[in-house]
Amino acid sequence: MLKTRIIATLIALFAFLITYLHATPVRRDDSQSAVAVLKKLDGKVTIEQFDESTLLVKGKFNKGINDKNPDHYFVQFDGSIYAFSDLNITTSPPGTDSWSTTIYTGKVSDTIDQFFTVKKNNKVIDQATIVKD
Repeated sequence: MLKTRIIATLIALFAFLITYLHATPVRRDDSQSAVAVLKKLDGKVTIEQFDESTLLVKGKFNKGINDKNPDHYFVQFDGSIYAFSDLNITTSPPGTDSWSTTIYTGKVSDTIDQFFTVKKNNKVIDQATIVKD
């Protein structure tokens, strides 16, 4: 009986750790950042540089998201297109939950003066220029 309780406790602890702990790089003092303010979505996206090739992209959209399926929405910036589901962005109409994701290719300086675009399927919902923060 005691052995069963110990095993069940260890399984529950392991499941908790896997589910709720996410590694996020610690921001360096000399890091760069940029921001895109999306007016139609009432949202803001911040892009931060952590090392030579790691970007932390985080944001929240407060309106304009009317479908719960994240596979219907896409983000385009720095020459790449990402589905919301690929970036672990959870849709909660009329917007999204706060989100944060690490992208291992790129530099903040390459994203400045580029467009940050949010699409639903192939239709542009909102677009903003990325500016130095």
